Amino acid sequence: SEAMMAPVRLLLICTLFARTLMAMPGTARRSWDFGRFLSTAATFNSPVDAVARALQSSGGSVRVARGASVWTPDVTNGCEWAVLDDVVMGGCSKSTVTQSAACIRWQGEVTTANNGGFVGIRTKSLARPLDMSVCAGLALKVRGDGLRYKCILRDSDEWNGIAWTA
Repeated sequence: SEAMMAPVRLLLICTLFARTLMAMPGTARRSWDFGRFLSTAATFNSPVDAVARALQSSGGSVRVARGASVWTPDVTNGCEWAVLDDVVMGGCSKSTVTQSAACIRWQGEVTTANNGGFVGIRTKSLARPLDMSVCAGLALKVRGDGLRYKCILRDSDEWNGIAWTA
């Protein structure tokens, strides 16, 4: 059918979450960083970014060739990485993401204070979705610390649309 022939448009919203920890009884409460919450909210929900995405979205998708990189420091395909930690839910965990000429470095501290327990990074919504219809899969090259992590890919521009998890 025609619907099956339509190209797959992958909106790369890759979220990596550190292992979620259960709050321990008697864990002391910490003060919540409202400024960091506002900064995070503005990073992913900026009205200026929303308008820019709307204006650029009419340009169609970005075609990713089979075997090509979706993201490298030199070829970003519009991916802007930012942290999304438990501060959005009142927690106190904190991470940072920095980009160098060789890689992205994500590091931080997970704490169960204030019933928190996760840190993450994700891309902002892309102005132009990635068309990966000729690709057979996606490979991640990561170096970790031995802990377990989760990768989420979305093929929708909805904030919390359907997610593919590995």
